[in-house]
Amino acid sequence: MPDFPANDQKTPGNHIEKRLLTSVAVLAVATLLVVWGAMRFAAVQILELEATSQARNWAHFISNDVDDLERFVRGDSATPNDYRVLNMAQNVGDVFSYRILDQDGTVTQASNPGSVGTIVNTAFFRDIVSQGVPYTKIGYSEGRDNVPAAYGEAFIPVTRDGEFLGAVGTYVDVSELAATIKHKSRMALSGLFVIFSLFCLALGRIYVRQHKRQRAYLEALAESEAGHRRLVELLPYPMVVHVGGKIVYANSAMLDKFGYGCLDDVIGVASWDIVHESQRDKIRNGRMSRTDAGEKNAPQEFRFICADGSEFYGESAASPFMWNGQNAAIVGIVDLSDRKKVETALRDSGA
Repeated sequence: MPDFPANDQKTPGNHIEKRLLTSVAVLAVATLLVVWGAMRFAAVQILELEATSQARNWAHFISNDVDDLERFVRGDSATPNDYRVLNMAQNVGDVFSYRILDQDGTVTQASNPGSVGTIVNTAFFRDIVSQGVPYTKIGYSEGRDNVPAAYGEAFIPVTRDGEFLGAVGTYVDVSELAATIKHKSRMALSGLFVIFSLFCLALGRIYVRQHKRQRAYLEALAESEAGHRRLVELLPYPMVVHVGGKIVYANSAMLDKFGYGCLDDVIGVASWDIVHESQRDKIRNGRMSRTDAGEKNAPQEFRFICADGSEFYGESAASPFMWNGQNAAIVGIVDLSDRKKVETALRDSGA
C-alpha cells in the first residue's frame, strides 16, 4: 500500500474555497441570463404597449372624427373631411394601413383598394362582434414586402345605441421605436457584459492567487515531509507514524526489528496490531485519544508482535505530529530484550 505524497494533499479549507468560487461563478452566470431574459421581455412588453396604444388611439381618432360614422362604415362616399382625417392618420400618425369593416366583417373601405370587398372572419373579429371590446396586437414583417419590420394593429368596435355597426382597424409602423428599444437593450446588455467580464476577471485573479497559495503550501509540506523522513530514517531505533490509527510510515529500523520485507508490507497496518492483543485496548481507547487531543504519551512497556508472530518486550512513547497536512502521531520504540535478560539473570542469581 503506497504512502501519502504531499502533492496529493489539499490546503485547509481548499474544497470549501473552490465550492464557494464555483457557486459565485454559477450565480453570476445565472444572474446574467435572468437579467438578459428580463430585459428582452421588458423590451417586448414596452414595444407592444406603445405600438398597440398608438394603433388604438388612431383608430379612435378615425372613428370619432369622420362626418357620419354609420355611413362611413357602410362604405358610402367619404366627405372631404373624412379624407382629411384619413390622410392625417396616414401622414402624421404613422398609420401605414387601415381597414373599415361592417358588421358582417366585410371590408368597406381600405388604404389598399384591393382589400375592399374581402371578408374578415377571424376569431378576433368574432370576439369584437360578440364582446364589443377592442382587439390589439404587435406584429412583425418577417421578411414580407411592403410591411414594416414592426407594427401595432388595433380594431375598435363601432356601436350606436348599443348596436354593433362594424369596426375601424389601423396598422401603425413602429419600426423606428423597435429599433431604438433594441439598440438601448443592446447597450444595456453590453454594459452588463462588461461588468460581468470584470467580475469574472476578479474571480479568476482570486482563484489564481488561491491556487498559488495552495502550491506554495504543498511545496512547503513536501519539503517538511522529506525532512521528517530523513530525520526518522536516521534514528537507530524503530519509529512509526500513524494517522487515525493506521501506519503511514515506518523507518528501516522498524522494518528490520519487526521482520517486514519492505515499507508496503506495514503501510495500512493498525498501530495496535503490532502489540499483544491483551494490550490493544490500551492503545485504541487511551493513548490514541491523548495524541489526537494534542497530548504526549509517556513511555510505557508493551509486548510487541513481529511479522512472523514472535514477540519482544519494548518501551513506546508517542507524540502528536503533522504528516502531509494531517493530524498524526509519531511513535518511538525501544527494544527491552537485553534489559529483560539482565533482570532475569539477576533475579535467578538471587542478587
